[in-house]
Amino acid sequence: MWILPWQFKFSEKNRLKHLLKRCFFLLCECERQISAIFTENYIVRLIKDIPHERFKIQLLNYNAKYIVKIELGQFEQLFKIGELDVNSLEEVEKMISPELLSNCLKRFIEMRADWEMEFKKNTNQL
Repeated sequence: MWILPWQFKFSEKNRLKHLLKRCFFLLCECERQISAIFTENYIVRLIKDIPHERFKIQLLNYNAKYIVKIELGQFEQLFKIGELDVNSLEEVEKMISPELLSNCLKRFIEMRADWEMEFKKNTNQL
């Protein structure tokens, strides 16, 4: 047989309120901890900014991968390297060579040309 809240005495009602508040608090705390566990591996961490005269270069860490992010204006290129594929962060930095950056510049120029062509085509500015 169920006992309804209005059938409790006053002190029992207060005890019930307290128990319900406590249960609600524990549920909220559990939800917070579970969401922290599931999102813990999906946080992008900025490891290092690498100074360069032309590009903005950043080393990031995300989901057990190092990410080399190279930006120029409104365009960016990302290179993902598994943490287990390299021995150290210094090894990743060595991969950012003048040859790589020269090739990135060529791709940035191609990206801009492609974007401008599509932009003009879709805004009837040809």
